[in-house]
Amino acid sequence: MLLAIGLAVLHALSTLPRAWASDRSGDGLLAAPTPITLSRDWAARWSNLEGPSFRPEADGLRLRGAFSGTFDQTSRWAMPGRAELDLAFRLQAEDGGPWTLRLPELALRIPVTQRTSLALGKARRRWGTGELGNLLLGRSAPPRWQVGVSRSRRGCPDPRLSLESRSDLAGWDCDLFLSYLDDDRRTIPDPLLAGHSLSLAPWSWIELTVARTILFGGEGRTGRLTGRDLWNIALARNENIRGPRGPGDSDQKVSYRAACALSRDRAARLGLDQARAFYEYAGEDALKNLIPTARARHFGLALERAGHHLAAEYASTHTGANRWYTHTIYRDAYFYRGLPLGLPMGGDARAYYLHLRPAPYLLPPGRHTLQLDLGLEQHLFGLETGTRDRRNEATLRLEVGSRRPESGGSGRTACSLTLAGARRVSGRREPTAPGMIDAGIELALHYCR
Repeated sequence: MLLAIGLAVLHALSTLPRAWASDRSGDGLLAAPTPITLSRDWAARWSNLEGPSFRPEADGLRLRGAFSGTFDQTSRWAMPGRAELDLAFRLQAEDGGPWTLRLPELALRIPVTQRTSLALGKARRRWGTGELGNLLLGRSAPPRWQVGVSRSRRGCPDPRLSLESRSDLAGWDCDLFLSYLDDDRRTIPDPLLAGHSLSLAPWSWIELTVARTILFGGEGRTGRLTGRDLWNIALARNENIRGPRGPGDSDQKVSYRAACALSRDRAARLGLDQARAFYEYAGEDALKNLIPTARARHFGLALERAGHHLAAEYASTHTGANRWYTHTIYRDAYFYRGLPLGLPMGGDARAYYLHLRPAPYLLPPGRHTLQLDLGLEQHLFGLETGTRDRRNEATLRLEVGSRRPESGGSGRTACSLTLAGARRVSGRREPTAPGMIDAGIELALHYCR
């Protein structure tokens, strides 16, 4: 029903006048990010509800309360030798306390060859083509200290780029990284997280990806790992063994993803400019005939018509047994600082997502554009338990952009309003706890040249 409504709105919007924005960027399935020599982003976020509430942070969900204010500043600097430095700081005050200054991101990206780069430092890392994120590696959790190597067939390796930004070329991409989770709220502190992803595009319209992540080591465990343990971890051997678990036991995940995009000629026959879809099938720990156990799914569709974008997605980590993102040894394994490393809703949950972005409209005197984004989400938690949590979120984002060709720069100002409601349902009965409403406002300024 939501998708049908979105298609009807997409068709209606395609008949309206529009203006093309020249500096759009993002990580979505239909995004078209471009390399930036120098950019700065400022964002301020407020949440003013005094009771417990769900407050969105990036793509993640966090159960919080009371007042909080945040000021974020991020920038990317061009360095000698085509290297780039990503730098960010956060000024934050929570629950009426003092303002604190943090350095959430500091990473150096060094080109090794025309298609390969090395990344060192504290940074985010994301796989996948969906707006919601990715089953194995999403945008929810904060940046982690890591080292990584990426190879892109386009020649500007960046693991944040989406399928659309690479789908015009056949070839292969890969990404490898090693990081550690240094939050102090873990059952086993400071474990290591490794990941590797390989994407093959035999033709320009399809991309096939196999990805894997491994959580291992940690305080009291890393020093006891032997060469045989590391070999077994690499080959996923001796997983889910009976009896006492050895020091080499790890939490492993694997996913298979297919993403395709219609050619412009075939899309035009359907009355569209672009049409893209993806399907991801993943599982935990052991493989049985190359099929992972404890399965999870994530798939989506994105359409474009006359500059208007529509995306719909569904994700499920409801397995009925071994719930996603937990582990016998590591317990809250796949979380970092309270937020999941994969999809934002965590394990034993489902999510529905609909995103509509009309084309930007031209404002007088013809140098500015107005962009509108509308997102609708519903998350269902605790499907295997007697108590369920339901969260609904609507996001409205208005963005005014400008471009000054004489200076070679452009900028945009955006205001986002988020309304989130949550309630708890036991069995088939109506809420057993009062509903919760959370309103958040975000103001962002962006300039690039």
